[in-house]
Amino acid sequence: MGGVFIEINLLGITDITTIVLVCVILAIIFFLALYHTLKFLKRKDEITYNPPQSDEIFELVSRVKYPQQPEMHTEQEAKPHTFFSVKDPDLETKTSPIDLIKNRQDITASLQALARKYSLSEITIATDDGLVFASSAGRDVEADAAKFSQIRGRESPPDDPDVTLFELNHKGSHLIGIIRTENELPQNWKKEIGGDTKGILQWWL
Repeated sequence: MGGVFIEINLLGITDITTIVLVCVILAIIFFLALYHTLKFLKRKDEITYNPPQSDEIFELVSRVKYPQQPEMHTEQEAKPHTFFSVKDPDLETKTSPIDLIKNRQDITASLQALARKYSLSEITIATDDGLVFASSAGRDVEADAAKFSQIRGRESPPDDPDVTLFELNHKGSHLIGIIRTENELPQNWKKEIGGDTKGILQWWL
């Protein structure tokens, strides 16, 4: 022990406490340097790129689900067509319009066909003094005939929004047409309905 003390004394260090403190500081510096070295080596291993094998890439791609494209429908797809028998006069097609006269039993049937042709609820023909001349309605329309003939005579519009009136002459008689419909009646239809009604009257009366 005397020899060690002599060597340390040669360095000019005689305090034991100072020697211990120096050793502790050196140990701390050593361990800190070792810790940072190991940490650096670990991080370097983590960031090292390891590319996947081709088989692994294919497996990953095969797991990807792509949205399915909607089925495309072309305008050339077959559509069902409805065919009507031209023997039935109540069914209207492009080549076979509703016949208002042929195969009709009487003037009432002709007016009913006229109502179907223009999608009317009913049509009634009355004289200007309020008498029913003919009607497609299956009900008593005497009240309508009396009421609307007076309104037409006063040249007043009907107070019922579902009623449209028109006038026509037949063999010297002045007649009133009373149309009932829940649908809006196009302006040009009123003239066409009047013409068809006149044709029906000429055929039957």
